Amino acid sequence: MSNTLRQISGSIGTSLITTIFTNRSSAHFAQYTDRMDTTNPAFMDSFNQLVHRIAESAHLPLASAQAQAASVLAGQAQVDATVMGINDAFFWTSIISVVGLLLSVFLRDVRKDKDTAISVRKEVTGTEVIMLPAAGQTRQI
Repeated sequence: MSNTLRQISGSIGTSLITTIFTNRSSAHFAQYTDRMDTTNPAFMDSFNQLVHRIAESAHLPLASAQAQAASVLAGQAQVDATVMGINDAFFWTSIISVVGLLLSVFLRDVRKDKDTAISVRKEVTGTEVIMLPAAGQTRQI
């Protein structure tokens, strides 16, 4: 039972982190492409410089260099968006881990409870029943 729950929890955690990664990568890519606006003079200046550098270095016509520059920018935007998506996924993973660590502080040690249960006994109608003590109440017989 414990192994099954562990496997299911791991699968749910993996799918949750993968979903966060995918959604955040898509959002970051959309932000990058929104910034690549042809009406922005600063972007167009840097884009034209890139086109001219590609045209000069590869000896291509401007139309081919422009297509290549757009491809390079799209690829770089995708790479940056993926890295930022991974960063977001690790950020949420660390938050979930800290919450789990804080919750684990409040777990009881079951082995100590078994030792206490053996030492605390109550007789009911001639049969011996092992009971756990109430919170804050321990007594030895």
